[in-house]
Amino acid sequence: MSSIKTINNIRYDFDEKVISSEDSIFWKQNEECAGFVISENHCEYRTKEMILVTYTPLECLSGEIENCEDLIAYARYNNQKAVRDEAFLQLQKTLFTCVLMSIGSIMFTNDTDYIIIAPITKMVSIIKQLADDPL
Repeated sequence: MSSIKTINNIRYDFDEKVISSEDSIFWKQNEECAGFVISENHCEYRTKEMILVTYTPLECLSGEIENCEDLIAYARYNNQKAVRDEAFLQLQKTLFTCVLMSIGSIMFTNDTDYIIIAPITKMVSIIKQLADDPL
């Protein structure tokens, strides 16, 4: 058994700039988010939601081919789902911490009331009784 999936009927739409098959979209160019430097005003994704991947051929880096030192191919991948999942988990962790701190605070208040406040109140009432009637 092979783990490689065969994909049939791959199409490229030149007007929409989309590579797709019958069941899903593999690649879609977004003009507002294209380019090495993007403007957050027009792109629907935040910069944190995109991963910039660059590639320079080894032949250019090693000097085997001349005049291609500045050749860099780059692509941006949509990482929005992972960023949103991470944000959701961070929200859950924050809510869990708040609940835990609230429960701890309530327990601390009850213990403080039992150990400190109740004995002091009892001592004050005894002193008041002695002040009113010393005998």
